[in-house]
Amino acid sequence: MLKRSLFPYILLLAAAASLLDWTQRLDRKLLDVQFGVLRKLAPPVPAPAVAIVGIDEETLEQFPEPLALWHGHIARFLRAMVLAGPSAVGVDVLLPERSYNSFMPGVDQTLLRAIIEARRALPVVFGITVDSAGKPSGILPAFAAAAGEAGLGYALFPVDADGVVRRYSERLAGGETLTPTLPGQMLRRLNAAASSGTIDFTQGELFDYIPLQRVLEWEAAGDSAKLKSAFAGKPVMLGFILPFTDRQLTPAPLMAAEPEASNVPGVALHAQTLRNALGGGLIAQVPAALSLLLCAAAAALWFVPPGGVRSLLLWIAAAAALFAASTLLLRLGWLLPVVTPILVAALALGARSAYATLQRGLQLEYLKRESKAAREIQENMVPRGQLLAGRAEIDCAGMMHPANDVGGDFLDAFYIDERRLFFAVGDVSGKGFPAALFMARTIQALRDHAGNGASLPTLLSSVNRGLCAHNNSCMFVTLFCALLDTANGELVYVCCGHPPPLIGDGTVGFNWLAAPDALALGIMEDHAFEAGSARLNPGGMIVIYTDGVTEGTSAAGAMFGEERLLAVANRHRAASAHELNEAIASEVGSFASGVPQFDDLTLLALRYQGSR
Repeated sequence: MLKRSLFPYILLLAAAASLLDWTQRLDRKLLDVQFGVLRKLAPPVPAPAVAIVGIDEETLEQFPEPLALWHGHIARFLRAMVLAGPSAVGVDVLLPERSYNSFMPGVDQTLLRAIIEARRALPVVFGITVDSAGKPSGILPAFAAAAGEAGLGYALFPVDADGVVRRYSERLAGGETLTPTLPGQMLRRLNAAASSGTIDFTQGELFDYIPLQRVLEWEAAGDSAKLKSAFAGKPVMLGFILPFTDRQLTPAPLMAAEPEASNVPGVALHAQTLRNALGGGLIAQVPAALSLLLCAAAAALWFVPPGGVRSLLLWIAAAAALFAASTLLLRLGWLLPVVTPILVAALALGARSAYATLQRGLQLEYLKRESKAAREIQENMVPRGQLLAGRAEIDCAGMMHPANDVGGDFLDAFYIDERRLFFAVGDVSGKGFPAALFMARTIQALRDHAGNGASLPTLLSSVNRGLCAHNNSCMFVTLFCALLDTANGELVYVCCGHPPPLIGDGTVGFNWLAAPDALALGIMEDHAFEAGSARLNPGGMIVIYTDGVTEGTSAAGAMFGEERLLAVANRHRAASAHELNEAIASEVGSFASGVPQFDDLTLLALRYQGSR
C-alpha cells in the first residue's frame, strides 16, 4: 500500500523536473549529440536547393574599398540575379546607413536603381540588424523605401543560454510579437509559412558557395547561361564567408569547406532555415501529452522489483531506448526531449531501491529484536556457568557460544531424585531459529521423560518417537546423555551420534569414553538404543562437547581437532569444571583467530567429588 501511495510523488517530481532549466540545458546538449550522430551515420535528408553567394577573403582582396562603399558591387550582384532568375534573393549585407554621393557622385542612385529593378523582377529581401543596445541599425531612408517594408528582415536568430543557435522563430522579442526576419520575409514572398521550430541540421548536404567575384565576372561578361545554371529557380543568399565576421555557434557544421566547424557563417544558417522550411518544415516539438506519457511510463519503473545491477542495466536499457527513439523521431522531423524521462526513470529505480533498502533495514532491525528476544528465551532455557552449585558431591559447569544469536546446541543437568543426576549435551542439525525450535522440543522431551524412572534407552526411545513425529523438515539431534549416581560414582550413558566425551580421574589424565554407537534422535522412529556404563572415582571428570569445538577452523583452513582438545584438557586436568571450559574455549578462539565462528560451541564439564 505504501509502495503505491508513493507513486504520485514520483509523477509530481517528474513534472517538476521537466520545468527545471538544467534539464532543458541537458536536452539541448543531447540534441547536439543526436545531430552529430545523424550527420556521421545517416545519409542527409533530401532538401530543396538553396544557393549561397559568398563574400570571402579573396573577394575582399579583389574589392579593397570599405564595405560601406560597395554600392556598385551590390548593384551588379542584383543585376546578375535579374539575369539568373532565382526564386528569391536574400542579401545578408547591411545597406549603407548614409549617403556617399558627396565624394562619390552617383553611387546612391546606382544602388537605388538596381534595388528597384531587382524588386520588379523577383522577391528581394535585405537584412537588417540591431546595435549593442538593441536598436535597429540605420539604413539610408531612400534605400529602405526602395526595398519596401516586405523587403527588409532582421538577420537574427534566437540564441540559447549556451550561445548556440538551434531554433528559428520570429518571436525574437518574446511573447506573441512577431519580428520579421530575413528568411521569414523570403518565405512569405515564396508563399511559404515562416513557422517556428528547431532547425534541422541534418537536412541536405553541406553547403558549397560561389564567390561574389565570380558572379560579378559572369555578370560583366553577360554570361546568363552560367548565371541561370547556378541560380535559376532557387533561393539565393548573399553573405559573408569570413573567419571572424557574422559567425554563429550551431550544433553541427553547415559548410563543405569547414566540415568540422560548428561556428558557421550566418548566411549558411539563413540558407539552412530556408531549405528546412521549403523542404517539409522545421523540426516540431512532439505533443506535450506524449512527453507526459513517457514521464509516467518512466515513473512506473517504481513498481519494478529492485535488483541492484539489474536495476542499473534496466535504466541503461531504458535510457538507450529513449535516446534511439528520440533520434529516430528527430530524423522524421519531431523533437522529443528525453532527459526528463531518463532522469525520472533513474529517480524511480533509485527511489525504489532506496525504499527496498529501507524496508530491508527495518526488517533486519525487527529480526534483530526478535533474535535478541529468542536468544534471551534460549538462555533462560539452557543452564550455563556454574551448575547445581548447592551440591557438594559434584563440580559442574556449562558453556554455550552460539554461532548466531540463537543456535541448536544445548546442555542440561538436573537431579531426578536425591542421588541420580541427569545431564546431557546435544547438537541439532542446522542453525538459527529452526534449530533453536527443534532444540526446545528436545530439551522439553528429555525433561518430561527423565523423571519417570525409566532406563536411559527407554527414555531415549520415547523422546526419539516424539521427535520423529511431525518432522517434515527432517531435522535431527546428536546427543550424549547420562545418569550419574552421586552415591557411588556409577555412570550410565547413551551416545546418539554425538562426539565421544573425555573422561579422566584427575591425576592420570583424560581419554575418550567408549560408548555403543547409536543413531541421532529424529531419524528412525523405531531405533533401539543401547547404554554404556563407567565409574567416576572421586576427583574423576567427564567433559562433553559439540563439534563446534573440534571443528573450529584456523585462517589456514586447519581444524582444531580431537588431539588438540585432548591436549588442552590434560594440561588443565586439575582445574575446576568452569576453568576447564574456559581454557578449552580460549584455545579454540586463539586457534581460529580472525575466522568467523561457523558452528555453535558447547561444553559441559562435570567432576565427581565423592559422596558427601
